[in-house]
Amino acid sequence: MTLAEHEIELENLEAIASGGVRRVTWHVAQDRRWLAATSYPGARLSFAEGRPGVVWQRRVLLSLQTGTRLMRVESRPERSVQQDPLAYLWKAPKAHAERVQRSYFRVGQAGKLERAQREPR
Repeated sequence: MTLAEHEIELENLEAIASGGVRRVTWHVAQDRRWLAATSYPGARLSFAEGRPGVVWQRRVLLSLQTGTRLMRVESRPERSVQQDPLAYLWKAPKAHAERVQRSYFRVGQAGKLERAQREPR
């Protein structure tokens, strides 16, 4: 039985956020690893029109079979803790901490993305 193929459009972007930048990227499951959607065989890329606060935005169009697993990765800067104005004098500078959130999806029968549970390791 051959599984149906569906055209799926994903959006990768980088935008200005309070305390740094917000990034969204998509990955497609391939065997036991995750491949960036932009590197997936047959991926068609296009840059979207700029809009305020967006550094870059890229649309990725993929042809995927029903049941294909996807992962959306979103990173945001951690909210900084309010400090005494002179606290920076006593502490070494740190790299900006990020909060990373991964969401998992599957391509459904109708070609729509459906939320999925986190993959077992």
